[in-house]
Amino acid sequence: MSTVVEYSKRKKELDYINKVIRAYIAKYYENEWDINVFYSIKEFATFVGANDFVDFVCVDVSESIAISMTELVRKKNKNAVIIVLADTSVSPAAYMKPSIMAASLLLFPLDEGQVKTTVSDLFRYISEQSDEQKEEFFVIKSKTQHEHIPLNKIMFFESREKKLYLNTQNREYGFYDTIDSVLEKLPDGFIRCHRSFVINSKKIKKVMLSQNIVELDDGIVVPLSKSYKPVLKEYRNNA
Repeated sequence: MSTVVEYSKRKKELDYINKVIRAYIAKYYENEWDINVFYSIKEFATFVGANDFVDFVCVDVSESIAISMTELVRKKNKNAVIIVLADTSVSPAAYMKPSIMAASLLLFPLDEGQVKTTVSDLFRYISEQSDEQKEEFFVIKSKTQHEHIPLNKIMFFESREKKLYLNTQNREYGFYDTIDSVLEKLPDGFIRCHRSFVINSKKIKKVMLSQNIVELDDGIVVPLSKSYKPVLKEYRNNA
């Protein structure tokens, strides 16, 4: 499920943008999207802090904290499509920068024709990109929902306390399964380095055979057991 997050204190304007966004989602997609609309900066910030995966963002950057939260979205989601909402009280230097990389800009007061054109162009772009390069996911199933975790966000899996835990850079997801079963579902590139750990080889920073550890990106360290050293040694030699 793809996720949309929208924020502005200007309720009337944001409600109109949301209406247009929903119309184009219905036009281009058959599946359901998770659409989150906030008129409170506190609620917007809480959502951004708690969610790692956002696909489409429409945010009013008239407050400095909104700019910071938009930068956090970009840090977590390099492929997210971001529409910035602003007026002349905000310097373009505050939001037209690499840490945000906005796909488009809408200025207050809004022009309804421009809103429709901008949203249409962006959803057409998203649709074309999805057709050309479909992102792969690991799906965690529960009784109430399915979590789709992009494979390129996964750091490692850990087995403990009769559960498996999928770890990304910012979050841990617990679910019931076995490592053997998970390995059958994962593509090449995920390596077992310990009885209780499977790592994403694309996240390996350093293999330290003498210390029995593997260092992943962001300084994450996982154990390396003797029986799996040959696999990691081969990886290190071929990397």
